[in-house]
Amino acid sequence: HMIPGHMRRCCEIVAIASAERFPNSRETAALIGVGSAMFLRFVCPAILSPADFGIVSKGAVVGSFARELLLQITTALQTLVNQVRISEGKPGAVLNAAFIDARRTDVNNFLTHLSSGESAIRGGDEVAATALVERVPYFVYER
Repeated sequence: HMIPGHMRRCCEIVAIASAERFPNSRETAALIGVGSAMFLRFVCPAILSPADFGIVSKGAVVGSFARELLLQITTALQTLVNQVRISEGKPGAVLNAAFIDARRTDVNNFLTHLSSGESAIRGGDEVAATALVERVPYFVYER
Protein backbone atom coordinates (compact mmCIF):
# COMPACT_ATOMS: atom_id res chain seq x y z
CA HIS A 1 0.00 0.00 0.00
CA MET A 2 1.27 3.43 -0.86
CA ILE A 3 0.64 5.06 2.49
CA PRO A 4 3.41 7.37 3.77
CA GLY A 5 5.49 5.97 6.61
CA HIS A 6 4.46 8.74 9.02
CA MET A 7 0.78 7.93 8.45
CA ARG A 8 1.40 4.21 8.89
CA ARG A 9 3.19 4.91 12.18
CA CYS A 10 0.26 7.08 13.28
CA CYS A 11 -2.10 4.20 12.49
CA GLU A 12 0.07 1.83 14.50
CA ILE A 13 -0.02 4.20 17.49
CA VAL A 14 -3.81 4.61 17.17
CA ALA A 15 -4.26 0.81 17.03
CA ILE A 16 -2.16 0.32 20.15
CA ALA A 17 -3.96 3.11 22.03
CA SER A 18 -7.38 1.79 20.99
CA ALA A 19 -6.53 -1.76 22.02
CA GLU A 20 -5.25 -0.56 25.40
CA ARG A 21 -8.34 1.60 25.95
CA PHE A 22 -10.69 -1.32 25.24
CA PRO A 23 -8.85 -4.45 26.43
CA ASN A 24 -11.94 -6.69 26.24
CA SER A 25 -12.17 -6.20 22.48
CA ARG A 26 -8.59 -5.37 21.51
CA GLU A 27 -8.69 -6.44 17.86
CA THR A 28 -12.03 -4.81 17.07
CA ALA A 29 -11.07 -1.64 18.94
CA ALA A 30 -7.81 -1.39 17.00
CA LEU A 31 -9.62 -1.80 13.67
CA ILE A 32 -12.24 0.79 14.60
CA GLY A 33 -9.59 3.23 15.84
CA VAL A 34 -7.49 2.97 12.70
CA GLY A 35 -10.53 2.98 10.44
CA SER A 36 -11.91 6.08 12.13
CA ALA A 37 -8.60 7.88 11.89
CA MET A 38 -8.02 7.08 8.22
CA PHE A 39 -11.43 6.84 6.63
CA LEU A 40 -13.60 9.15 8.67
CA ARG A 41 -10.99 11.90 8.88
CA PHE A 42 -9.21 11.65 5.53
CA VAL A 43 -10.71 9.31 2.92
CA CYS A 44 -14.44 10.02 3.29
CA PRO A 45 -14.08 13.82 3.30
CA ALA A 46 -11.97 13.55 0.13
CA ILE A 47 -14.63 11.39 -1.52
CA LEU A 48 -17.45 13.80 -0.59
CA SER A 49 -15.54 16.96 -1.53
CA PRO A 50 -13.14 15.92 -4.29
CA ALA A 51 -12.40 19.50 -5.41
CA ASP A 52 -11.31 20.49 -1.89
CA PHE A 53 -8.68 17.72 -1.98
CA GLY A 54 -7.41 18.30 -5.51
CA ILE A 55 -8.98 15.13 -6.89
CA VAL A 56 -10.96 17.12 -9.46
CA SER A 57 -10.39 20.69 -10.59
CA LYS A 58 -11.77 23.44 -8.35
CA GLY A 59 -14.44 24.47 -10.86
CA ALA A 60 -15.71 20.94 -11.47
CA VAL A 61 -19.38 20.40 -10.74
CA VAL A 62 -20.46 17.18 -9.08
CA GLY A 63 -24.05 16.49 -10.15
CA SER A 64 -26.77 15.44 -7.74
CA PHE A 65 -26.74 11.80 -8.91
CA ALA A 66 -22.95 11.59 -8.52
CA ARG A 67 -23.15 13.27 -5.11
CA GLU A 68 -25.73 10.69 -3.97
CA LEU A 69 -23.45 7.85 -5.12
CA LEU A 70 -20.47 9.41 -3.34
CA LEU A 71 -22.56 9.69 -0.18
CA GLN A 72 -23.53 6.02 -0.46
CA ILE A 73 -19.87 5.06 -0.90
CA THR A 74 -18.80 6.99 2.20
CA THR A 75 -21.70 5.50 4.17
CA ALA A 76 -20.58 2.00 3.15
CA LEU A 77 -16.97 2.78 4.12
CA GLN A 78 -18.03 4.16 7.49
CA THR A 79 -20.17 1.07 8.09
CA LEU A 80 -17.21 -1.16 7.27
CA VAL A 81 -14.58 0.63 9.33
CA ASN A 82 -16.90 0.99 12.33
CA GLN A 83 -17.49 -2.78 12.23
CA VAL A 84 -21.26 -2.28 12.01
CA ARG A 85 -23.45 -5.01 10.56
CA ILE A 86 -26.52 -3.87 8.68
CA SER A 87 -29.50 -5.99 7.75
CA GLU A 88 -30.80 -3.90 4.85
CA GLY A 89 -29.74 -0.82 2.97
CA LYS A 90 -31.92 2.05 1.90
CA PRO A 91 -34.44 1.04 -0.76
CA GLY A 92 -32.81 1.71 -4.12
CA ALA A 93 -29.33 1.99 -2.62
CA VAL A 94 -26.55 0.80 -4.90
CA LEU A 95 -24.47 -0.49 -2.00
CA ASN A 96 -26.59 -3.00 -0.09
CA ALA A 97 -25.82 -5.13 2.96
CA ALA A 98 -24.60 -8.11 0.92
CA PHE A 99 -22.22 -5.90 -1.08
CA ILE A 100 -20.83 -4.36 2.12
CA ASP A 101 -20.46 -7.67 3.96
CA ALA A 102 -18.65 -9.19 0.97
CA ARG A 103 -15.92 -6.57 1.41
CA ARG A 104 -15.60 -6.63 5.20
CA THR A 105 -12.66 -9.06 5.25
CA ASP A 106 -10.74 -7.02 2.66
CA VAL A 107 -11.21 -3.80 4.63
CA ASN A 108 -10.24 -5.47 7.92
CA ASN A 109 -7.12 -6.94 6.30
CA PHE A 110 -6.21 -3.51 4.93
CA LEU A 111 -6.67 -1.87 8.34
CA THR A 112 -4.67 -4.61 10.06
CA HIS A 113 -1.85 -4.26 7.53
CA LEU A 114 -1.96 -0.48 7.77
CA SER A 115 -1.56 -0.56 11.54
CA SER A 116 0.96 -3.43 11.68
CA GLY A 117 3.97 -1.13 11.59
CA GLU A 118 5.39 -2.77 8.46
CA SER A 119 7.30 -0.14 6.49
CA ALA A 120 6.46 2.46 9.12
CA ILE A 121 8.92 5.18 10.01
CA ARG A 122 11.23 4.32 12.90
CA GLY A 123 13.94 6.09 14.83
CA GLY A 124 14.38 9.85 14.56
CA ASP A 125 11.26 10.30 12.44
CA GLU A 126 9.14 8.72 15.16
CA VAL A 127 9.00 12.12 16.89
CA ALA A 128 7.30 13.55 13.79
CA ALA A 129 4.87 10.63 13.66
CA THR A 130 4.05 11.03 17.35
CA ALA A 131 3.44 14.75 16.82
CA LEU A 132 1.00 13.89 14.02
CA VAL A 133 -0.89 11.37 16.10
CA GLU A 134 -1.39 13.94 18.84
CA ARG A 135 -3.65 15.70 16.36
CA VAL A 136 -5.82 12.61 15.87
CA PRO A 137 -9.30 13.47 17.14
CA TYR A 138 -10.39 12.55 20.62
CA PHE A 139 -12.21 9.34 19.58
CA VAL A 140 -9.55 7.02 21.01
CA TYR A 141 -8.93 8.84 24.25
CA GLU A 142 -12.25 10.34 25.29
CA ARG A 143 -14.76 7.52 24.79
